[in-house]
Amino acid sequence: LGSENLAKAKDLKSKIDEMIHGLPFYMQNGLIYFSTQRSIYDNGSKIVSEPTTENFGVSGSYSVVYMDEFALLDDIMQSKIIKHVVPTLDSFGDEARLIISTTPRGKNNKFYQLWTDALEGLNKFGHFMTKWYEVDDRDENWKKDQIAIMGDEGFSQEYDLSFQADS
Repeated sequence: LGSENLAKAKDLKSKIDEMIHGLPFYMQNGLIYFSTQRSIYDNGSKIVSEPTTENFGVSGSYSVVYMDEFALLDDIMQSKIIKHVVPTLDSFGDEARLIISTTPRGKNNKFYQLWTDALEGLNKFGHFMTKWYEVDDRDENWKKDQIAIMGDEGFSQEYDLSFQADS
């Protein structure tokens, strides 16, 4: 698990821990070690949370990497992380997964390139987008309230997932 800084990485891990502990008992693996940054299970699985520094993913052995708010990082950092993580995942073949969840932050970054290449079928990434109107209890009145607070550009970036932030 990677997030913008250590506090956010720990928060992300705590959310995943809540999901795991919410599973029925028979679906949970035995927990050997637990901390705010690392969990180790009796089946050999590990969950590790780290801030996304330029060395994120280096010398790790991960079959699944989840990065939260990836587009908040500058383009150089995004590119370095991808350069380190992809070879690590490649050692697991088609079973490996790189999951990125983020709000767009313009077009001048690695995330935009990965996203547009996925849309055009130029890489093996899947793509999924959830817009504001696909969330229960959000309607035009909710939208108007948010625009009054954030403005049109802020709403467009955060809720319509527009890449126009750097235009």
